[in-house]
Amino acid sequence: MKTLLTILILCPLSLYAQELTADSVAVAPTLLSQILAILYAALTTAIAGAIGLLIRQAIPLLNAYLKELMHFRGASVVADALTQVVAELSIELQTALADGKLDAGERAALMLKARTIAEAKLKNLSGFYKADLHGWIDDQLNVALSKILARISV
Repeated sequence: MKTLLTILILCPLSLYAQELTADSVAVAPTLLSQILAILYAALTTAIAGAIGLLIRQAIPLLNAYLKELMHFRGASVVADALTQVVAELSIELQTALADGKLDAGERAALMLKARTIAEAKLKNLSGFYKADLHGWIDDQLNVALSKILARISV
């Protein structure tokens, strides 16, 4: 009896059944789910565009910050080299500054020694690069030496 009842119920239902495959849609999407999917895609695209814009704007600012940071790191290396030379030549500088001035020869000797020390240290400074390294070192040495001489004369 159960077999007959099962055949009578399942056979007509199997006529209306659809074969399910791996690519068949299990549930038809509703209008609300389609709208939400479109909004999600649009929002994702907008966020990705905004992040891309921020990155394009941030890269030049980051480059400028890194250049400024490396300039000050290099300038401090040059100032330290000058301080090292002043410490090494302290007796010679005391006699040279007895009259309150450095003559051209004394200044050139001081600058040459400081330049060689600064150049050696700057070549080992990671990430530091200047196209005209000698000119840049000379400019920084002139500034640092002028500050030291201004403090001494006051």
